[in-house]
Amino acid sequence: MTLLQWSSKFLTGISSVDAVHQALFRAINELHDHVSSGAGADEVQATLDMLTNYVDSHFAREEALMERAGYPDIVEHMATHRRIQRQVQDYRTAFEENGEIVQMEAFISFLGNWLKGQIAMSDVAYIPFVKNLSK
Repeated sequence: MTLLQWSSKFLTGISSVDAVHQALFRAINELHDHVSSGAGADEVQATLDMLTNYVDSHFAREEALMERAGYPDIVEHMATHRRIQRQVQDYRTAFEENGEIVQMEAFISFLGNWLKGQIAMSDVAYIPFVKNLSK
């Protein structure tokens, strides 16, 4: 069952950003599917690893775009990125150490809410600056 549904309302108009956002939606849905179906720890761990890599690489690309565009609120945006990265890494580490004890549904809910809010609110603010790079 799909937890997060991608739609055009999440499009930023920047294909590289949209592609990663879609990949993050898929990764969160995959994690949800593994957890809700009782998949083995190896499958959950592999998805957590993939999700961590997506988050890290996406944030690095996004920050590079914001820097090139001279986005004035980059420091605040980067601080939010670091907080999210820590939370994702903390859950990944907790799962590695404690397996099923970790409250994965709460983590998945957090990820879904973060991603939808990130795109709808935070990313919308820097998009006009980045789009001006190509003009």
